[in-house]
Amino acid sequence: MRIRQALAFVLLTFFISCNPNQSLEQYTIEHALIGKWMMYKVYHKGKDITEEHNPEQSRWVKFAKNGQYASGGAPYEVTLGHWKLDGNIDVLEMSNGKSPNSLWKVILEGNELYWDGTGSEEMEKFRFILRRKDWKNS
Repeated sequence: MRIRQALAFVLLTFFISCNPNQSLEQYTIEHALIGKWMMYKVYHKGKDITEEHNPEQSRWVKFAKNGQYASGGAPYEVTLGHWKLDGNIDVLEMSNGKSPNSLWKVILEGNELYWDGTGSEEMEKFRFILRRKDWKNS
């Protein structure tokens, strides 16, 4: 029993010490973002508007470790940009150099990523739900 506790403590200390300015929770969220996510649902003022914003169920976003992202899916063009996560408040900032930066409060629950718009009155009306690319609908 003591060996398991000691091993758990060592592993926890290792993960926290990877970056002393980053909490374990932040480390988990930031690293969990890396990869491809499929848009599952879009809400505006609580109303499901997925059919309008993702009519072919093909929209996606892919986050790279280097802070770059790509998003696309019919009927939209591929968009490239940069992302960063403010770990103190779990806010994702995305910028593409063409439109204003978007800010999203992110919540990770298993294979689902919730984006709640923040930063402006209009953004706060939106919620996106994304699922990992390899998620299977059951």
